[in-house]
Amino acid sequence: MPLLCAAQIYDTNNVNVQTFVGSGFSGLVDGNGTQNMFNNPKAIIADLSSNIFVLDKGNSVIRKVTPAGDVTTFENSGVLQNYNYYLDRLSIDSLGTLWTTTDYWANFIQVYPDRNYNVLSMKAYNPAIQSAYGFCVDSHKNKYFTDSLANKIYLWDTNGVISVFAGSGNSGNIDGNGIFTSFNGPTSITIDAADNLYVWDSYNQLIRRITRSRDVITIAGALQQYGDPQDRDGVGTGAIISTVENMAVDASGNLILTCGRCVRKISQDLAVTTIA
Repeated sequence: MPLLCAAQIYDTNNVNVQTFVGSGFSGLVDGNGTQNMFNNPKAIIADLSSNIFVLDKGNSVIRKVTPAGDVTTFENSGVLQNYNYYLDRLSIDSLGTLWTTTDYWANFIQVYPDRNYNVLSMKAYNPAIQSAYGFCVDSHKNKYFTDSLANKIYLWDTNGVISVFAGSGNSGNIDGNGIFTSFNGPTSITIDAADNLYVWDSYNQLIRRITRSRDVITIAGALQQYGDPQDRDGVGTGAIISTVENMAVDASGNLILTCGRCVRKISQDLAVTTIA
């Protein structure tokens, strides 16, 4: 929910919402609890120690929030300012390195735990790549990212080789295996404990699952038709999901979606419910 200037807690077990950090005033002020300011926080990710990192887009910095609610400015080198307009995603790997994508240029910015940074051009690795959008890392430290313009999902393996993991490049919504499938504007991506990928196929308004063996399966959503509600809870393709900004998998295997003005959950039995 990018226009808020505070971070909120969504308790997915009891469906309670409370303000965790942020005063609601726009600015760049560190502090504890509500005694701080953000400016258009765009993306959020947690590390293994339950610290939260926030892409504070309006300030072109990354903020760190401890479990006690202490907010500090983690990355303020100025490098994010050069790409600010296109910054939308924030991810973290098992080594604690933060990754943010710049989409239009197909670049990644790495921010290491010691706050040093590195800018990587995906076009230098593979000229066929058009845009780098969503990003995640599996249990074997392989990296995956979506190319929303090319309608492909890429695998970046531990040897540094980038290859197409799924998607033919044709625009469509065909399930199948590997490159014999189609997407239309894949953006957000996340991964579960079993290394299944989940992709928001934005123009098709579908959630697609990709297994480790590259099988692509549509699990939820349907293309909104004239007269349909903007969002509708239901089971699998009986639900309507109009937009997804970010996705994550919780400890119970539920897929949690931020959907503009609401937070929604897809349970393992594919029931789509609005939880906040």
